[in-house]
Amino acid sequence: MNLKTGAEKQLIYADIYKNKEDRLIYCINKPDGSTLSSKELLNARGYKAVLYSSGYPEMQKVLVVSWDYDRHFVYFDYSDEYIKESFFLRKLNLHGLSLMVSGREQKNAASVLLAYSVKFAKEIEIPFNYGWWKDLEGRWHFAYDNCHTMKEVYSKIEH
Repeated sequence: MNLKTGAEKQLIYADIYKNKEDRLIYCINKPDGSTLSSKELLNARGYKAVLYSSGYPEMQKVLVVSWDYDRHFVYFDYSDEYIKESFFLRKLNLHGLSLMVSGREQKNAASVLLAYSVKFAKEIEIPFNYGWWKDLEGRWHFAYDNCHTMKEVYSKIEH
């Protein structure tokens, strides 16, 4: 890195994008938007996220990340709209998903990946349980036994 000032160093930022091969690329960018470095972030392809929400009996949210084209999943309680980066990274590692960055860059890369996951997650509202339920816009629906429910999704979170 050939940055002129300490202030310029403080303005560098990290970003993630998906390439043509369906891999996430981790970039370190200068303040002017030019790229200082970039590399594949994960040891897998097909990373995506889904954010399930249910408003009954209280607002509950579950962030589900998957990779290798939905062959692997990790569920996170996102009801408080906060997940600690170290917890996020540890859970991904336990399930075989590794960040391919240096040890000192891991926490920042996990933070950027978490932000990317939430920003680009497909949002799906689901009922808490089977039967009649009211969505967040006040419309009534009936959840049959072939529907995903928050109770089921929430039970998949490993605490």
